[in-house]
Amino acid sequence: MNMLQEEGLAAVCVLPLATQNQALGLVRLLYTQPGRQVNEQEIELAQAILNVGAVGLQDAVHLETAKARADQLQLLGDIGRDLTSTLELEVALENAMQNAQRLLGVEACVLFLLDEPGENLTLKASGGTSLRIRDVSIRLEEGIAGWVARNRQPLIANDVRANPLYHSSIDGQTGLLTTSVLCVPMETRGQMLGVIEAINHPRGAFLEADQQMLTSVASWAAIAIENANLFQRVAEERRRLEATLVETADGVVLTDRSGKIILVNKAAAQAFHINADLAAGRMADEIFIGH
Repeated sequence: MNMLQEEGLAAVCVLPLATQNQALGLVRLLYTQPGRQVNEQEIELAQAILNVGAVGLQDAVHLETAKARADQLQLLGDIGRDLTSTLELEVALENAMQNAQRLLGVEACVLFLLDEPGENLTLKASGGTSLRIRDVSIRLEEGIAGWVARNRQPLIANDVRANPLYHSSIDGQTGLLTTSVLCVPMETRGQMLGVIEAINHPRGAFLEADQQMLTSVASWAAIAIENANLFQRVAEERRRLEATLVETADGVVLTDRSGKIILVNKAAAQAFHINADLAAGRMADEIFIGH
C-alpha cells in the first residue's frame, strides 16, 4: 500500500494478456483517483477486452489483419464510450447494435431484453440495413436466444438449419433468412438481462474472436442498462419523496450541498411569503435573507 501511495496510485489491477494457446504478456491498470477500488465487474470487462486484444496481437504478423483488428478495437471502444456516457437507453442500445453490426460485418445484430417475470425475451434494439423492427417476443423456452439466456452461456451455430434449437418463426417476423448465429448472454451482478445475437456471418462461420468481441459489447450494454435502471429508480423515489414533502403540513425546504434550493413546499412558501417555483434553483441565502 505504501508503494502505491508513493507512486500516487490508489489501486492497481494486473491482468494476463493471452490466448488459449499462448501467453503474450501482462497489462497493468493504474487508478489514481483517491479511494478508488476495482470491482469484479470491471475486472471481468477489462479481461474480456484484453482477450479480444490478445487475438489481435497474435494475428498481427499479417499487417492487413492487424489493421482490421485495430479498427475493430477502436469501434469496440466507441461502443463502450457511447453506452456509458448517456442515460438515453433506447438510443444508446440502438447505436450499439448498429456499431456491433459494423464491428462483426454481419447482416444484423439484435438485442433481446428479458421481461420482469423472466418468461419472454423481447427485441428492443437492432442494427442492420434490412432490419427495422421492435417488440418481437419469444418465450424463454424457445430458440437459440432462449437457450443462451437460460444457460447463461454463449453459443455459435454456423448452420442453424442443422441446430435443433433454431426457431424459424422469428425469421418471418424479422424478414431475415438466418443461416448462422452467434448469441451471447447479457448479465450483470448475477442478474440475467437478455441476450445479443449476431446474424449471418459474411464468411459463413463465426469464430472465437467474434464471440469475444460480442461478449464485450454485451458487457458494455449490461452496464448501460443497469445504470439506466438505477437512474430510473432514483428518479421515481425522488418524485415520491417530493410529492410527500409538498403536501406535508410542516414547512420544508430542501437544498443541495452547495445551498442551492431543490424544493420549497407549500407550507414553507406560505410561512416565508415566497414563490416556490421561482425559488427553486436559487441559493438559499439569497431567498431567505432577513428571515
